[in-house]
Amino acid sequence: SGGSTSLSSGAAAATSQDAVVVFNGSGDLASAAVGHAPDGFAWVRVIDSSLAHPADCTLAYVNMAGAEGTYLVAPRAVLVLELAPAPTDAPSREPSATADPSPPI
Repeated sequence: SGGSTSLSSGAAAATSQDAVVVFNGSGDLASAAVGHAPDGFAWVRVIDSSLAHPADCTLAYVNMAGAEGTYLVAPRAVLVLELAPAPTDAPSREPSATADPSPPI
């Protein structure tokens, strides 16, 4: 079964964090608990090696899933997220069932 990695313990920790790098070296899908971006900020997916080219390195705003703000990381994949100022038309911060990519930046 997939593992879970907690990377922040609240908004105070998230605001001091510029980037998150997640390595899933296992053969299983893993859930990384990154946390929701604090008000005025948004998570930007910089790299997700599980996606087909050119989407693997296309900047895109993402919403984290569930109450903990998780992102599903594919087996043997690398994920890089950056905390950036939210755009004025930022997507809703309501938790969803999965981390849904928003349109590319």
